[in-house]
Amino acid sequence: MDNLKKKCLNCEEKLASGVKFCPNCGQDTKFRNLSLKFLMKSFLDTFFNFDSRIVHSLKDIWKPNKITKSFISGKRGYYLHPFRFFFICLVLFFGVFSIFMRDIDLATGNIDERIGKHEFFVSIDSMKFDSTLGCENAVLDSLKQGIPRSIRNLDKDTFFTGRVFGSNWSEYGISTYDAFKLSEEDFDKKYKIDKKIDSHLIHQSRRIIKSPASAIKYGIGNMLWGILLVTALIALLLKLLYIRHGSYYVEHLLHITNFHSLFLLSFAFLLLFRIITQFNWLKVVIAFSFPLAIVYLILSLKRYYNQGLFITLTKVIILLFGYIFALSLIFVIIAFFTVVIF
Repeated sequence: MDNLKKKCLNCEEKLASGVKFCPNCGQDTKFRNLSLKFLMKSFLDTFFNFDSRIVHSLKDIWKPNKITKSFISGKRGYYLHPFRFFFICLVLFFGVFSIFMRDIDLATGNIDERIGKHEFFVSIDSMKFDSTLGCENAVLDSLKQGIPRSIRNLDKDTFFTGRVFGSNWSEYGISTYDAFKLSEEDFDKKYKIDKKIDSHLIHQSRRIIKSPASAIKYGIGNMLWGILLVTALIALLLKLLYIRHGSYYVEHLLHITNFHSLFLLSFAFLLLFRIITQFNWLKVVIAFSFPLAIVYLILSLKRYYNQGLFITLTKVIILLFGYIFALSLIFVIIAFFTVVIF
């Protein structure tokens, strides 16, 4: 339908005849009736911006430094904005990763099964042996011997040991059996845990050990901000390594953002293919993917900063140590918040 008012319905800018888009805000000058199709198309166009730019980004992200150089040199309408593309890759990766993790058993041990075996041992051990029943006594003794010593002593061992956040948990002498059988109130009362911080952390630890799969998935859910922080830190390290290059921090940030976009996109496709095909080759592919990612990074840095191969290799090695430090830092932070908040 034609716009009879001859002005933009969004910003009320006067429009010349024949203009298809407002020169002020860029909105389509035609009036369109609302429909479900129009709403969905507008949402997809606004959120994902599915046009030729995302096709160009998907095609050229595989070429080392292609998008970064083009974007910084001024060719910015040809590609999707690197931050938006990075966000799309993050959403795609975590969406596929959540599906992949849904079918993975992350449990590290069944504490309920261990408690059940301990209680079975206690019930057998409490039975009084009748000297006239030699065969039955032998069976009971055999059952007792078949239960590992670690399970027999769940009510006598020391479950929490060492110092945690300045408190020596070994002093409480907490047994594994009590850690998972007593209520929080009875637990604190029996072991005389008066410090609120100790009580909170011990109970959080009980929840994590009893449901390790849920705790790990909770930690993985916090990886999103972790990846963003790693991106910012590595870009800062890149700025320090190439401080004589005269580039702004944002240039290095774009460089690392595009590299991480490629990394996330690649692993999203690998995981998706693994989910569809059910082939158990993922570990082998990942083992080859990391060396390829390093080669890509070397080529990318060498082409952009125009330095020799030896200097570039040296700086890539420093970057790898930076990644190890940054990822370790993020892991510790996520683990801390998992223990405190989970």
